Amino acid sequence: MKSSKTMPNDAVPGKPWSLPVSLFAIAAGMPAMFWLRFGYVDGYAFGFTGFLLLLVLAVHFIPRKAEETAARGEGARIQGGRFDFLGVVWLLSIPFAPFVGWAVSSAGDLNADNWRALLSIRAGLCVVLPLVCVLPLLRYVPGGPVAFKGTVLLLGTLFPVLTGFGAAQDVLRGPKWEEIRIERLEDIRFRTGAGTRVEVPDAFVHLADGRRLTHPKGMTLRVGPATAASTP
Repeated sequence: MKSSKTMPNDAVPGKPWSLPVSLFAIAAGMPAMFWLRFGYVDGYAFGFTGFLLLLVLAVHFIPRKAEETAARGEGARIQGGRFDFLGVVWLLSIPFAPFVGWAVSSAGDLNADNWRALLSIRAGLCVVLPLVCVLPLLRYVPGGPVAFKGTVLLLGTLFPVLTGFGAAQDVLRGPKWEEIRIERLEDIRFRTGAGTRVEVPDAFVHLADGRRLTHPKGMTLRVGPATAASTP
């Protein structure tokens, strides 16, 4: 009778290519889907793509690393603290803080009356909240795979922070007035899931210096020179 051996996952033909292929498909495919669907790729599209990449990496590495750590008996037992619940908040802030922050700042047009309040909410959710909530988790890094634990906490914290860093800068530095020249206004057209055609006239503003801005709904713009308030 011939004995059979179980082949480890890493030894399965083609298996080592599954992760790089998945990452490449997400990194290239998601922005392409947004472009084909809506005709443009914005910060939300890149943020959603980044979240999916982190999710795939987490699903691939974290369970395997946990099994290896448990098999080697690594990781010192650390008594729980009163602020450990912030770890759950930190975990939830990775996907939800950027989305809620984007939704709040995109719910209405930014203007002189509400820009600081809306951007402060986004900065608080995406920057302050993850940075504060990750602090109790740092005590669990020593012992076991230190580099792996540190990388998970770093990437998990860095993702929402990067999505809200610009808003935090805007809140701290404030706007400044500058002279601009509007080259053209761009419409966008796309179809919803029900097949309804949606057209948004003058959705984007193209400037002479190459920048493309979102057109505030309540502001009338014309091609030519103008004065606008910008943030760093």
